[in-house]
Amino acid sequence: MRKNVVIIAIAIVLSVGIGLGIGILVPKLQQAALPEWKKEYPYIQETDYESNMQGDKELLEEIKALGDIADISREIYHYVYYEDEKAEEQFVNDMTQYSYEVNVDTETKCILITVNSTVEEKVIRKQVLNILNLSSKYHLQYDGWETTICQ
Repeated sequence: MRKNVVIIAIAIVLSVGIGLGIGILVPKLQQAALPEWKKEYPYIQETDYESNMQGDKELLEEIKALGDIADISREIYHYVYYEDEKAEEQFVNDMTQYSYEVNVDTETKCILITVNSTVEEKVIRKQVLNILNLSSKYHLQYDGWETTICQ
């Protein structure tokens, strides 16, 4: 009878020790496995990143099919919606680090961000990720972008 108690006690100690060891290693493994974009844009959730990148890809393909010339500069309009006025103010203040024109419509609770640029994929993605990261930081809703077709 005493042998069973000792064996069970050893098993419990081993499983607790292994559990603690795994618990210590998992955060290090998760941090090492972060996607490259997550290091520069820490507030963006992976699902938001994926859906925005897919939406941007589809929109860029659509405007290209309509004959758009991507390297012509034009105004790009990005939309962010808010509920909390303090978060909106912090977001607008943080947006000053970019050369974007920012206008707030308090009636619709919409922040309109205007950028004069091309619609080349790398340029649009940088804009979207900058805005999405800050809107995620302040729990605001980034609603995408639009522009005119340049031919």
